[in-house]
Amino acid sequence: CERFFVQTGLRSRWTSSLKPSCVHVPHRAMAKIPSPCIDVCKFKRSGGHCIGCSMTKAQKSLFKSLKKDKHRAGFIQMLSAQQARLGRYTHWDQAYRKRLDKRGIAAKDVL
Repeated sequence: CERFFVQTGLRSRWTSSLKPSCVHVPHRAMAKIPSPCIDVCKFKRSGGHCIGCSMTKAQKSLFKSLKKDKHRAGFIQMLSAQQARLGRYTHWDQAYRKRLDKRGIAAKDVL
């Protein structure tokens, strides 16, 4: 929708080349929950888990297909449980919290 404001003398009006029903009201949407990837991306041969975030390549593809934040949050919780089971992923929590903070997302809502 492309609209512009035209002011002529004391009279103001909206003009547009599009239909009047095309008014967009800007809204502030909550940022999407980011991927659990922390940009390490090296996969071990045994099990195929990334040494940075513990996801497999199939899990990375699955996360990308999740559109709703509640599904993404559930995936993150599943991944945290997987990391606890596998061990050696204590660095991930701190790195992911930093990513959430940069995007203005409360960690308590995701983790």
